[in-house]
Amino acid sequence: MHWTCAGRTLISFSTLGARDGSSREMPMPGRATGRRTGQPLILHGARSMRNAPYSIDVDVVHECAVIRAGVAGMLDRLPGSRASLEAACPADYMRSRTCADARVAIVSPAVAEQLMAQTHLRLGIRLIVIAPAFGDLTARTALRNGVMGLLLLSVEPDELSTAVRRVFLGDHHVTSSVAARIAAHLYAESLTLREQEILSFLSDGWCNKSIANELGIAVGTVKTHVKAILSKLDVGSRTEAVVVASRRGIVDGNPPMTSRSQALDAARMHA
Repeated sequence: MHWTCAGRTLISFSTLGARDGSSREMPMPGRATGRRTGQPLILHGARSMRNAPYSIDVDVVHECAVIRAGVAGMLDRLPGSRASLEAACPADYMRSRTCADARVAIVSPAVAEQLMAQTHLRLGIRLIVIAPAFGDLTARTALRNGVMGLLLLSVEPDELSTAVRRVFLGDHHVTSSVAARIAAHLYAESLTLREQEILSFLSDGWCNKSIANELGIAVGTVKTHVKAILSKLDVGSRTEAVVVASRRGIVDGNPPMTSRSQALDAARMHA
């Protein structure tokens, strides 16, 4: 089936065009399986076709089966998109993916990191990362490394449709709350590598003396670094520093809290 305009073919379905001009079938084997028998879209002159009735194939790669099913189901209900391939990990995805044409993949942060370390640019995979939340540094790093879209798990269908369409056409899409967080910290003073290292120890609950012994520096030097960290993060305690750093993506995981009330106070202060 073809869509044509002024005698020129715009969209072709059912087969994949090889570089030598021939056509080939696209199998979907293994654990990552094709959801439909139709083949991925071949699109020419995409930016001139915003209103054309085409369907964008989207791959969904996520460790959580519930999230995979939810995103795929939403895509199938949206006009102009469909979930063509589902996989639980990059290895399954790369084994099943045989098409080198540009397509969109909605993935978890962990999957995105693994794919970006491989060959996604060569294969033309345009990545949209979906997650419960993004720190500003995490978001900026992902965009810098080639991710083209950032969405929250709470995404509404209309925004999901918009994001898929924009990324397919080569544009970026960042959900508004994440974009606002990036903008809020765009000119914030960055932590030095040593300060980030000490902050990671703080997030694990280490005291100044233990950090000093581990790094082979004086306790007074550690205190100086901690003071700089609190100033740059605009917080008043080590606990608050770890809470804010975790939220911004500077450190991973949840900070150790000495009491439930301390944790609630820190969370309320920086909500």
